[in-house]
Amino acid sequence: MRAAAVGDSRASPAITVGLLSPPTSRPARGDGGARGAGETTAKERHPAVQKRSEAVAHADILRAMTTEQQPSDRAQQAPVTATLQIAAKDNALERRLDDELTAFNAEATGAGAPAPLSVRVTDAAGELVGGLTAWVWGSCCAVDMLWVRADQRHAGWGSKLLTAAEEEAARRGCTEMIVSSFTFQAPDFYRGHGYRETGRTDGIPGGHQDVHFHKVLKIVAR
Repeated sequence: MRAAAVGDSRASPAITVGLLSPPTSRPARGDGGARGAGETTAKERHPAVQKRSEAVAHADILRAMTTEQQPSDRAQQAPVTATLQIAAKDNALERRLDDELTAFNAEATGAGAPAPLSVRVTDAAGELVGGLTAWVWGSCCAVDMLWVRADQRHAGWGSKLLTAAEEEAARRGCTEMIVSSFTFQAPDFYRGHGYRETGRTDGIPGGHQDVHFHKVLKIVAR
């Protein structure tokens, strides 16, 4: 996850918990999952920012199909004269690839475009206590990022955020959840919430692994 999962014992500030679905945002391309050390911290490039979830990385792999992988089309196509450029961040390129691959996947699966899902917790002063972002595609919901503020990481907010996301996903018709967590983050947190390990990816810095999880959700009567 990109999450800071936490325990339950410490006192918590007055808060509001809200489910948000930003009208213009696309499913986050972060780590499709919640991550945190034990039940304490999230996968962090920076203390408060986590890397992309492996669950989303898996989705991106699916989205990376091209016409060159389709023999019947490849034989009919000739390469155009073009220039190849290598750069850093390219917002325009990301938007175009996202649009193109979303359209391709929607046509191939009939599941339509992914829809964003987010959960936010704020204290009485309006400061962020923690949050979760995810995306819903067909019957699947993938947790992208989950983070809890350091002074509240043992106050139960990780569990509350994850449970709220699962309930909203089920309300939207999802039957499964997927998430990933680095071995130095919170794999045990997800196991404790009924997630089953489905695999691991080596090569994470420091000799760590990315642990992938799956959970079947209870069907919500409509």
